[in-house]
Amino acid sequence: MYISNTNIYICSTKLALKMTLTKRNDENIEKLVFKDYFNSLPTDDDRNAIRDQMFPKYMGYTTFYTKIRNNSFTELEFEKLESLTNQTFER
Repeated sequence: MYISNTNIYICSTKLALKMTLTKRNDENIEKLVFKDYFNSLPTDDDRNAIRDQMFPKYMGYTTFYTKIRNNSFTELEFEKLESLTNQTFER
């Protein structure tokens, strides 16, 4: 059986391209902004439960919403949000 170099090159290129696309899709799935998660919660009670656990101990009421809008939580605040929600958020 004879396999030409062209066939091997095309197959290896397809494989590399498929691996790259899969990696990019995986990266896109892993990145979640807290604002998107927070706004996707089904009820106000769910959103308020998270807010109430962050405020007043970790930040003020208005600061919480400003940080959501700007995605400007500190590293420790992100850790707290991730522990509350069991999600990983993009920083």
